[in-house]
Amino acid sequence: MTKKSSEEDRISDLSDELIHHIFSFLDMKDVVHTSILSNRWKTLWLSTPNLNFFLTLYIMKIYVILA
Repeated sequence: MTKKSSEEDRISDLSDELIHHIFSFLDMKDVVHTSILSNRWKTLWLSTPNLNFFLTLYIMKIYVILA
């Protein structure tokens, strides 16, 4: 692998629409974590049109606490 190819940033070249589509498959917590990937992505998660909150884990925690 040459130095030039290792420095390429292909993800930042993706359109916002495509990144938002990728975000739609992730939990919101993970989408927010993507903000550290690049400067461009710092606020990209704020404009995602789909918000996914997978509550199963949280519901299970509450069930254990109440049981």
